Amino acid sequence: MNSDNTTAVPELPKSTRWGLMAALVVAEIVSTFEGSMIYSALPAFYRMYDDPAAIGWIITAFMLVGSAATAICGRLGDLFGRKRLLIFVLGMSAFGSLVSAATDHLGVIIAGRALQGFAGAILPLCYGIVREYMPKTSVPVNIGIIAATASGGAGTGFILGGIISDFGRWEYIFIVSAMVAVLAILLVAVLIPASRQPKRTGQVDWIGGVLFVPGLILLLYALSVGEEQGWASPEVIGSLLAGIVILVIWVLHERHHTDPMIDIRLLAHRQIGLALLIVSIVAIGAMNIGQIVMVMLQQPAATGVGIGVSATLAGTLHAPGSVMGVIAGPLCGWFAARRGSRKATILATSILTMAWVGLLFFHHSAWILAVWMAVNGFAMGAIFAAVPNLIVEVAPADRTSEATGLAQIVRKITMGVGAQLIAITLATSTVTVEGGGAFPSGQAYALTYSWVAVACAIAVFLSFLLPKQQVLYDAATARRPNHAHA
Repeated sequence: MNSDNTTAVPELPKSTRWGLMAALVVAEIVSTFEGSMIYSALPAFYRMYDDPAAIGWIITAFMLVGSAATAICGRLGDLFGRKRLLIFVLGMSAFGSLVSAATDHLGVIIAGRALQGFAGAILPLCYGIVREYMPKTSVPVNIGIIAATASGGAGTGFILGGIISDFGRWEYIFIVSAMVAVLAILLVAVLIPASRQPKRTGQVDWIGGVLFVPGLILLLYALSVGEEQGWASPEVIGSLLAGIVILVIWVLHERHHTDPMIDIRLLAHRQIGLALLIVSIVAIGAMNIGQIVMVMLQQPAATGVGIGVSATLAGTLHAPGSVMGVIAGPLCGWFAARRGSRKATILATSILTMAWVGLLFFHHSAWILAVWMAVNGFAMGAIFAAVPNLIVEVAPADRTSEATGLAQIVRKITMGVGAQLIAITLATSTVTVEGGGAFPSGQAYALTYSWVAVACAIAVFLSFLLPKQQVLYDAATARRPNHAHA
């Protein structure tokens, strides 16, 4: 038995490792496609159904189930085998796609989208499989490849979804999703070895899993409908308070459990805690770049600050950022393998800060905005690779998917909070143009760019606080870590 509670296995042949990575990339494509392609079909749903609030649940249901599945299925994969859980969530995703494709009843489409949400667990399960089977020296690069797939796949999904919507029916989006999921299931079944399972003592903490899911869903629900329903509405306040109360009870339960479903003591580990704090600071501002820059690009030039380009051109200008993110993921992993994830994180957050300082002072033409979006995309791709590497370096091997899943949950929650903060700051000062319509003023944009740039600078500061020496998390005691040099 080795230090991380798993049985050592011979190193996989190189050809097997290539096949394993191919299967994981296709699996992650399922998750990114299902999260992005649907936006291209929304206009069809608006034409079919006269209920914008209900249509919003096509997105919300996917997000809520995906958030819960990310943490719970990630941990179950650690406990019962990541390959087994990966096939399960891919199967649920494929089934959900077929459910949505087989009907024009809005409620059933939403139910299918909820089942598709199980795909949210794919990313942390992939990270866990990479750590489980790849040589230690190649783990950072391979995590970077998976992160790049997650980053770039979303942009590809928008394009593919648009093509399908323009030249076919909306149902074809779900059919394509199901086909890719089935392909991924076959590749995972054939190309990935059966996952090793750690030795367990005692009963599985099902109560911890049951408590966590409704608490998280209620909290995310309040964040997702707060703008539409009104933050002071009884529904939003009630959901928010109920979610917080349930999560507090869950925290108290998990802290006193000998083998918790989700070990919240991981958050107290310096490197893991700082990694999650960095991703939250970045998610609250910079990850919502489209909410700011895409509006500025399409805002009428008569406002004095807008660029006035078409939606198509704005999307085209945003595309290089996605390409840069794909390039940055493996590059950051390569850099982390040689210089350490700490230095990779410092470099990535520094580049991100440069992009937002640039946006603050230079945002008066379309091509300049495109340059800064590309720099932001590169930095984001690097951060998507650096943060999971920071976690994988020190988390227990039998909690890898759980720990990286927590990072995804933190990102989803803080992105939701950040979206509301950006909406508030953009609304602090507006300009009305002839023909109607109120748009953010130059002052409002300056305020928004400023606080996001400050948030990025805080992320750089937190990156420097990351320990230079890796301290492995002791899952048994969470108090007596073992020291290991990088």
